[in-house]
Amino acid sequence: MGARWWPALVAAFPFGMGLHQFRDIQWFTVEKPAVFGIPLFAWALLRARRSAGIGPIVGVAVVFAGTTFLDLYLGLVEGAIALLALLAARDRRTLACVSASAVAVLPLAVLQVRLLQGEGALVEPETWLWERAALDVLSLWPPRWNHLEA
Repeated sequence: MGARWWPALVAAFPFGMGLHQFRDIQWFTVEKPAVFGIPLFAWALLRARRSAGIGPIVGVAVVFAGTTFLDLYLGLVEGAIALLALLAARDRRTLACVSASAVAVLPLAVLQVRLLQGEGALVEPETWLWERAALDVLSLWPPRWNHLEA
């Protein structure tokens, strides 16, 4: 409380605008992951460590599971953040947050393993390539994206 807001804005602006992804954008795709989950997870973890009760711990687990559901890679990044926080803090509250997060994401991990083994796949990978990825095209001239004219 009482802290200046502009340093937080300066630190958050490049991340929030996705500037870290511009290097990876190719001419044929403009897909971006939902990176908002990472600072939301860090904020929830910090808040849960400073508060009492089970609600904030459940909140951390929900954010972790939600981000993992949206993008598995970002879930792994949040998992690394959780482990680093656990190593740095070494308290029961952080351990409870990390444990609840692991339990919340367990069904997604089991589903992912089953899908990687070929069980329960809804479609073949080639179907996704031709029906979804084929539409993710960025054309500078004539200007269009996803086969929609500007």
